[in-house]
Amino acid sequence: MQDQLLGCLVSVIVGAIAGNVTGTLFTKLSLGMLGNSAAGVIGGAIGGIVLGAALGPTGIAGWLGYVLGAIAGSILAILLVRLVMPEK
Repeated sequence: MQDQLLGCLVSVIVGAIAGNVTGTLFTKLSLGMLGNSAAGVIGGAIGGIVLGAALGPTGIAGWLGYVLGAIAGSILAILLVRLVMPEK
């Protein structure tokens, strides 16, 4: 239980960082610093939980799942938000 909670926290932090990195690398996708962080946190939390559960909740595989899921989820969340909200 404690390991999963810590994994979710890691997913949220990594998601926020990955969201901002994604916004920096792909300027047309950028939602601004706060928007990138928010989309990254939401996507990172969902992606981290899904991939962490798929790889197993214990050991290095669990941590790897949380981190990779957070990165993939945050990028996907920014892409989805940008599709729904086109540039002004």
